[in-house]
Amino acid sequence: MRVYLHEEGITLKELADDIERMVSSFRAGQRLFLAVRNEQASPMYTSEFLVRLFEQESQGLFDARQVVLGQTQQGGAPSPFDRILGTRLAAHSIDWLSDRIDSAGTGGALIGLRDGQIRVLPLRDAEELADWEHRRPLDQWWLRLRPVIDVLASRLAASSAGPG
Repeated sequence: MRVYLHEEGITLKELADDIERMVSSFRAGQRLFLAVRNEQASPMYTSEFLVRLFEQESQGLFDARQVVLGQTQQGGAPSPFDRILGTRLAAHSIDWLSDRIDSAGTGGALIGLRDGQIRVLPLRDAEELADWEHRRPLDQWWLRLRPVIDVLASRLAASSAGPG
């Protein structure tokens, strides 16, 4: 598996290394390789380009297909956690609105889950938490898991190659 992120970009050397790893993995018996590209990972190395590159360099061992997930992939059937969280957030929002009406208060708020607790944050404070240009939080805690993912992806590729 390989993920190309906006924060890291894409280099020609990385693409060459990834293709070499793909070819050797498929030669060793691997049957699947997943590459995910953030839409802003590179203006030059588009998804269409990557598919053509991977197909060209596959040495006939694999084919490459492009799938654009888009906004529809962000949905899906809600899990029980999603349903419970949605109910809790809705109830908390109604309570907050009711309190604001009773106190004749004004202003908006952001209500969400943080550290396992439902929290209310004034909208004026929310701006400091987001990268508005890229529409994402400033603290992208999941990027700290990247080294673990890379190790697991390498081990899975090695284990699918079998003994030897």
